[in-house]
Amino acid sequence: MKKHFITLTAIFLSVAFITACGQKETVEAVKEVALTTENKTTVSINNGTTTVEANVSTYAIDGLSTPESVVVRNGAIYVANIGGNPGESAGKGFITEYKNNTTKQLFLGLLDDPKGFAFLDDDTIIVSDHPNVKIIKISTGTVLATVAIDTPGFMNDLVLLDNKTALVSDTGKGLVYKVSIPANKASLSYVTVAGITENGINGLAFDKNTKTLYFVTSTFGGDATRGHIFQATLNADYTTASALTKWNTDQLGAGGLDGLVLVNGKLVISDWGINGAKNAAHVYVFNADRSLALSVNGMISGVADITVDNGIVYLPEFTQNQLTSIDLKEYL
Repeated sequence: MKKHFITLTAIFLSVAFITACGQKETVEAVKEVALTTENKTTVSINNGTTTVEANVSTYAIDGLSTPESVVVRNGAIYVANIGGNPGESAGKGFITEYKNNTTKQLFLGLLDDPKGFAFLDDDTIIVSDHPNVKIIKISTGTVLATVAIDTPGFMNDLVLLDNKTALVSDTGKGLVYKVSIPANKASLSYVTVAGITENGINGLAFDKNTKTLYFVTSTFGGDATRGHIFQATLNADYTTASALTKWNTDQLGAGGLDGLVLVNGKLVISDWGINGAKNAAHVYVFNADRSLALSVNGMISGVADITVDNGIVYLPEFTQNQLTSIDLKEYL
């Protein structure tokens, strides 16, 4: 997620307002846009030998407002929205749920600057909501626990290591926080992971089998030389990293690396592009041997924290207030 942005105004086309479980929600019937002649777009995929085309599906989800991250869960799509400029959005954040051709705006008034998030179970999420980390129950729309991070730079991605531990990146300070989650989910605590200090730490991914943490750095931390992949080994309680290694790659794209997903041994990475300009974003896929499998560019803009589900890469386009997806099943 980028540190400096132009102000974006969201247009909400609401057809009904309801109050349920003490939570105000906007409900709208939507459907995925058909890829007609008018709205079909393609991207170029360079896998080192040939260039092919893939369809970009744009979802007709009204009300997205600076969408920053996305999670797919039980057939539903969840998108975290900052709702304005980061750092200037107190009380404006929310999460959009798209399920069964219907959208809902969840947690209105409960979130300030939501970015990375994950599901602890089907009814509970944990979210990096600068300057806090929060646990929120979906069915009741209530905050179960909050922990304030001490003077963070700007908190960003979140990755769940197990049912009692999450890691959160601080892009502004170049730190990673270990957040501890008790079984009852009623409180949170955190420590700074020792052994990791890299300017502009953004996207996080974790290999549970090898205890390897992958992360990308970004120019969003104020260093124009950033834009690389790192990995480190975490100790048994995830408080210390060792064997920190920078991959021997040139700066990727414009250096604005953001989302990171580990899937089938491959790393999928999003690059914001130059200032989030229209059609300037990229997606990269790296093999386990650190070689570039392919790069994607074309009709995608300001791509933030991505997710991958069944070979489909979901892309929140921060600067366009929309969610798109690219089918990369053949490559993932």
